[in-house]
Amino acid sequence: MGVVTFKEVRKYFYYRNGWLYNRINRGRVTAGTIAGCRTSDGYINIGFKGKKYPAHRLIYIYHHGNIPDGYVVDHINKNKRDNRISNLRAVPVKQNSRNARVKSNNKYGVTGVSWERRTKKWHAQIMVNGRNKGLGRYKFFENAVIAHYQGEMKYGFTKQNPKSSAYDYLIENYGYIPSLDEIEDY
Repeated sequence: MGVVTFKEVRKYFYYRNGWLYNRINRGRVTAGTIAGCRTSDGYINIGFKGKKYPAHRLIYIYHHGNIPDGYVVDHINKNKRDNRISNLRAVPVKQNSRNARVKSNNKYGVTGVSWERRTKKWHAQIMVNGRNKGLGRYKFFENAVIAHYQGEMKYGFTKQNPKSSAYDYLIENYGYIPSLDEIEDY
């Protein structure tokens, strides 16, 4: 993606409540109108200098300057349409992938927990540095979720994304984060 500078973004746009507005008339674009449109993947894209740019990147540049090499702009609350500056942060690519939503084809609502037909147990696993690490097999779904959350803590995921799908599940169902010792797995 081409390099857009802080000066250029400030020259052509102004920011208000998560949206960039066109500052000046240019071609079919009218000053004072919201810049961009939603794409099929849920992001807002803005046509600028003959290219399309994700709005969250331009908003980040508008407030903080250029995005460091090897970094991407992350939506903290995972909502692609929430481009308020308080919801955006520059993070390394690896960290951004840890903050991903639960995939739409995930049957159980918790990343890294799945049913294993062969063993007839719940399998907890976590991806660390591109490799799957097994966290155990459990008779009960809740125990696999706890194991996954403990894996997130062990490998530092909770520092970047304290509210993972495992965290959300445990808080919603228990009101706190139980340990594996508290819940029997018979």
